[in-house]
Amino acid sequence: MSAAEAKPRIERAAAELLARDGYNGMGLKALSKATALPYGSIYHHFPGGKEEIAPVAIVGTAVAIGELLTATLVDGVTDEAVRSMFGFMADRLEASDWVAGCIVGTPAL
Repeated sequence: MSAAEAKPRIERAAAELLARDGYNGMGLKALSKATALPYGSIYHHFPGGKEEIAPVAIVGTAVAIGELLTATLVDGVTDEAVRSMFGFMADRLEASDWVAGCIVGTPAL
């Protein structure tokens, strides 16, 4: 795997761990296991460790959700748009076996 592929993989895995387990549950060992990358590779891409990874994962998720909202609400707040957004969230929750929460709300709890 190239360095260009590893960093986004770490960010995505961190976002999932934050949503599921919160900030305290997003240990670097768990992140290493979730990405199937060596522990040292995490520090190579994020020398600041967990404190550096968490905000990057949260902002990356916020940008993606913002883009999804922009695309979904292109015609305004319609019944279809609202159903689409709630459907997306319900599908994500179900796909996680009902454990993935909000990337901001779960750590905040």
